[in-house]
Amino acid sequence: MRKMRTKQVAEAWRGAFTLIELLVVISIIALLISILLPALSQAREAGRRALCVSNMRQVGMLFMAYEQDQGVLPPYYTGSNPSGQKGWEGVMWRHDYIPDPAMLYCPSRDSMGFEGTTSISHGFNYLIPAGLIDYGYNIAFTIDYSDSSYPRQSLRLGQINLPSNKVLTVESAYVEYGLPASSGRGRAWVYPYFHSGESSGIAYAAHHDVANVNWVDGHVASIKTPDPANPSAIYSPDALTRYTDTPNHWIP
Repeated sequence: MRKMRTKQVAEAWRGAFTLIELLVVISIIALLISILLPALSQAREAGRRALCVSNMRQVGMLFMAYEQDQGVLPPYYTGSNPSGQKGWEGVMWRHDYIPDPAMLYCPSRDSMGFEGTTSISHGFNYLIPAGLIDYGYNIAFTIDYSDSSYPRQSLRLGQINLPSNKVLTVESAYVEYGLPASSGRGRAWVYPYFHSGESSGIAYAAHHDVANVNWVDGHVASIKTPDPANPSAIYSPDALTRYTDTPNHWIP
């Protein structure tokens, strides 16, 4: 009986992991995780970027629907809306053009971080009328930059030259202290050139080095900035081009 028990213990011991073997297994698992995590993170970001492209395409359709109904593209800012919703996004929100407010926000950015909002309904009801969304409208379509007094103008889509080469909306950043806001906030309108003034809106590479752009003809493309650390680089001739340079991607 004692010999049989000793034999069973010896067989059980031979089938168990030693401490060294267990540490080797743990090390291998840790190594695999360290290799796979960046790839998984990149895959998640690729998915978010694809959803952002879909959102921007829907935003472009909003502009087309508005233009068909009203005869002109929306103003970027009316200055006299009775509900306090003065921008194009507020007007569309109030008149039920926007079926899902989430379409105005890039999934790679935390819209619920805006101004410390705590609920989706309260957050969107505040953010959209305030113009704090992630996709900025090219205000060169609503301001005549060829006139030094910069008067307002109203355009139809058919009046815009080379529509496949003109920016309608682009991922944006709200400017604070001359730089994109640390909160990650976007802006409902963008200048056709880099503008570091407080509370202004600029084109912004929200996906590290890439900004999604919705062109007037309805297609969406990803534009790479030559210098992700420099917020003005997205306006360089290698990316979206300043309106004073050629080719001109901003002025209609």
